[in-house]
Amino acid sequence: METGGRRCATLQGGAGSRVGNRELRVSGAMDWQAVREGSYPEGRDQDDFDRFVQDVRKLKTRPDDEELKELYGLYKQSIIGDINIGCPVLLDLKGKAKWEAWNLKKGLSKEDAMIAYISKAKELIEKYGI
Repeated sequence: METGGRRCATLQGGAGSRVGNRELRVSGAMDWQAVREGSYPEGRDQDDFDRFVQDVRKLKTRPDDEELKELYGLYKQSIIGDINIGCPVLLDLKGKAKWEAWNLKKGLSKEDAMIAYISKAKELIEKYGI
């Protein structure tokens, strides 16, 4: 994949890890129709988002790498929008994984990313506890 004049190879891994034919799906149940109609019960504003960002930091157990990448990509898309940086150098594996997680969310609106982040955070809080 060409990015800012540099070539960025994708990492192979779990679901949704391809950049070429990217998927904008969210783990966990979410009623997107309810979100679009404004009837989704919680997580519709910045205060809810900020609260869940803090709560995720208090999890009793560290989520696995795929869960962390999903959260990171949704968080960056929520606060900044589409990725605005080039792919890191080949040897920066952590930076490359973070870049790819964010790049997979490209095109998702900030509001949808925020709602998806909240949904994922709720899932992790139920799974790991705080």
